[in-house]
Amino acid sequence: MRRRRIVLALLCVAPVLPAAAQSRPELIKNGDFAQGLEDWTANGHVDAAHDRDYDPKNHSPAATFATFNRGDTTPNAVLSQAVETEPKADYLLTFSFAAYDASGGSHQILDVTIVSNGEVLAGKTIGPVGGSRDLSKIFRRYQVPFTAYGPSVTITFTDRSADTKSVDGLLTEVSVKRR
Repeated sequence: MRRRRIVLALLCVAPVLPAAAQSRPELIKNGDFAQGLEDWTANGHVDAAHDRDYDPKNHSPAATFATFNRGDTTPNAVLSQAVETEPKADYLLTFSFAAYDASGGSHQILDVTIVSNGEVLAGKTIGPVGGSRDLSKIFRRYQVPFTAYGPSVTITFTDRSADTKSVDGLLTEVSVKRR
């Protein structure tokens, strides 16, 4: 009888995982671009593509991505999404970026900004990133930590590449989670 009470008492006071150990919800919608550019605001020459559109043999870790200035178009691609945040909370933006270079020797540059109420909370320039044709090897993971000041932030990716001849910037696996 005493053993049964101890077991019941232990079950009643089972430890609760701290908030940091619990899974944080994803704030970005369609960060893998599996639904094309749905949930994103796109301006300029930006589109969504599948890795088989580029190379049917060498697949990327992420099968779908946003493409910046595909087809040798003017480098003016801008892609953004607003997400709800909690003021004074810390967040982490993560994403994968690559340069698909069909001819060799070209580079891509991507500016990342996080804005709330007109104020830039964080920014990062990625590149120049050299590329290749092998989608299975070109993606690199990046992260940008930030603290939210208001109820929402806008994450913006802007292509700053000088050259788009036979080279495209590829973005995928975009994620924002509270830290």
